[in-house]
Amino acid sequence: MMIKSGLLCLMLVALAACQNVYNVTITLRALRPRGFRAYITVDARNTNLLYFYATTYNNMQDALNFGPDKGQIEGAAVRQPNGRWLFEDYFVALTVGTVVKYGIFIPEQLPNAAGDDGLMFNGPRVDYKLFYVAALEDPSAPFPYCLPTITKVRGRQVCAGDVIFEDNFDTLREDVWQIEQYIPTDHPEYPFVSYQRLRSDPNVFVENGNLHIVPKLQDALMSDHNQSIETGSLDLTDGCTRSECSKVAFGPNILPPIVSGRLTSIPFAFTYGFVFIRAKIPRGDWLYPELLLVPLFKKFIGEKALASILKVARISDVLSGFKNFKGWNADERCINGGPHTSTQAAREERSGQFHEFALLWRPDLIKLSLDDVIYMDSNVWWADPCYKDIQSDFQSSLQDYRHLSLGVAAGGSLFPDSIVTDAGHAKPWRNGDAKASLKFWQNKTLWLPTWTAPSLVIDYVKVVALGYRSLVDPSAPPPYCKNTVTKVRGRHVCAGDVVFEDNFDTLQESQWQIEHYIPTDHPEYPFVSYQRLTSEPNVFVENGKLHIVPKLQDELMSDHNLAIETGSLDLTDGCTRNECSKVAFGSDILPPIVSGRLTSIPFAFTYGVVYIRAKIPRGDWLYPELLLVPLFKKFVGEKALASILKVVRISDVVAGFKDFTGWNVDQRCYGGGPHKTTEFVRDELSDDFHEFSLRWTPDAIKLFVDNTMYMDSNVWWADPCYKDIESDFRSSLRDYRHLSLGVAAGGSLFPDSIVTDAGHAKPWRNGDAKASLKFWQNKTLWLPTWTAPSLLIDYVKVVALE
Repeated sequence: MMIKSGLLCLMLVALAACQNVYNVTITLRALRPRGFRAYITVDARNTNLLYFYATTYNNMQDALNFGPDKGQIEGAAVRQPNGRWLFEDYFVALTVGTVVKYGIFIPEQLPNAAGDDGLMFNGPRVDYKLFYVAALEDPSAPFPYCLPTITKVRGRQVCAGDVIFEDNFDTLREDVWQIEQYIPTDHPEYPFVSYQRLRSDPNVFVENGNLHIVPKLQDALMSDHNQSIETGSLDLTDGCTRSECSKVAFGPNILPPIVSGRLTSIPFAFTYGFVFIRAKIPRGDWLYPELLLVPLFKKFIGEKALASILKVARISDVLSGFKNFKGWNADERCINGGPHTSTQAAREERSGQFHEFALLWRPDLIKLSLDDVIYMDSNVWWADPCYKDIQSDFQSSLQDYRHLSLGVAAGGSLFPDSIVTDAGHAKPWRNGDAKASLKFWQNKTLWLPTWTAPSLVIDYVKVVALGYRSLVDPSAPPPYCKNTVTKVRGRHVCAGDVVFEDNFDTLQESQWQIEHYIPTDHPEYPFVSYQRLTSEPNVFVENGKLHIVPKLQDELMSDHNLAIETGSLDLTDGCTRNECSKVAFGSDILPPIVSGRLTSIPFAFTYGVVYIRAKIPRGDWLYPELLLVPLFKKFVGEKALASILKVVRISDVVAGFKDFTGWNVDQRCYGGGPHKTTEFVRDELSDDFHEFSLRWTPDAIKLFVDNTMYMDSNVWWADPCYKDIESDFRSSLRDYRHLSLGVAAGGSLFPDSIVTDAGHAKPWRNGDAKASLKFWQNKTLWLPTWTAPSLLIDYVKVVALE
């Protein structure tokens, strides 16, 4: 396959027979008046390139039959936060009715060869999908599944829960950080430092995946030039990042005695969110870490400026060497002055190992936590009056954009004059004294020996848009929780929450009950038993997929000289329901098919959106069971069938029955109201994975395949259809339901008049006592069609309604 974009020509070589090897979700939008976007979610962390390609057609028939096309859309996608990629074409003009046939290619890191036509890449290609342009959308609309958030990032849109900034310090990224070089004469805590970027013996560097900021003595750096901090000069003009770039020592006004480092996220500024910094703080008297949020635009100086800085770590709780540090400063006096919870930290331990410092910044409060334990919880409404003497608009300044800033400082006005070190040494300077820096320096023989680990070492920095993580009580409603009609049994949920998710990396028996019983009360009377086989499993997880494999009961019994016409079946050991055994008698044979089924017994909900990405079984009389079953069983027979919600309407997806328009409760009633429907080629649905989804609201049930709605039924219409079944049908739709996944065969789902694509009539009649036997006797016709009988499920997800 050759794909060209601009001047770059790539030859893409797909591996593994072009199979899907990544968990991929792609959402397309045709924009008005022109433009096209593909929002791609894929677990492809090991690549820096993802290629989107598509062909456009006038109609669905041309797209399916490789008819004449309208043109190509292709190019590289751009990586976004949280495993997302975005492809945009600003110039293509699509119209309603256009069909887009699309896919993505995920190349390996390096080309494997260079040919006459360009570079050749190996990698997996996601098989083609189809997208029907039903409407042209507003280019300014939020991303798909984007939950609103009060967090703002300067220059771009973000969604609730997005990781809006992250650095794991694999390298020192100067596209993310500005390494400061200046003399901080306007620093609101007046530390005795200059921020410099040393080249010969770096004080700011990345090593072994950690950022290191190392304070050094200015005097030691000047000794080679026969200068000292009492008499020399400091010129940082070359590379200076702020206004104060030079100084000359004069009398007691010496040069800053400490050379430190500081980084600022100049390209990134935000307002409101969670900040997480995992760091090892410095150890040494008068040293302290600067883990800050500093205003994008500086409005204040002095104590006013200090009031506008948010600290990710409260210094009085983390400094080593000062166990009784209860000093006064603006953040201590005001932010700590309101109602808050506080935990006394063992400061000596804090500098010996890494800890995660976190800040929650909201319009109404600021919370600080250390290793997930809150030690400060302050209400901004309380803090506001405390700052009235500093600045009348303190609270409004908390709405301003802020940068991240990381550094190490020493001395200054942070420390109260009355403080004494743990070794009994009094503070050698007084705040506001013109000789403060000199007196600090003259006391070097006492504090320098305590600098046993003076570096600030940072493992990672992460900022998350406000969403639904709480630093308070995990069971409490999250901050800014939007109400939803969705309910989950036993816990509170918010609009847009992912209330259930399983990607089947393992078989999580804490989430699923693997059924083991004979479903005599199944409302569609399939010819199966649900079993958990151990010697040759029929329910298992492999390569990130759940497999449910139907098997012949007769073959499993042959070792014991039994047959389904004359034997017995005992599932008592491990049985999960009431019907656990059966003895064949006459025409009442044992269930001929052994299948599997899982039920989310710990999890039950009411109302929401269910997403199941699956490859459905291929074989006559087989069908997938992707269901929502009531938590409490109220009905039997057709009444029970009425209470089950199907994530996929069987008549639209079962392979081998293209003319399946049979009668059953969900076909008669859900399909009977005003609805939209799309005819699918069912054989294709069993060839590949597709996302089946159900939107369950109090007044409607909608079904989708790959984001295309094929059923839209109004519950108020369906209700009269069920009057002859149960008068309280509609009320039963409000009941909690489990997820249930399985494979069934035969039964009353199939109407008596149905004929397979191969021309074989249904061999049994619904309600006939010999139905299961007749199905079994017809094995020679249907068993050869079971070329891919397994149900494979990639993921299951349930999202609360917004």
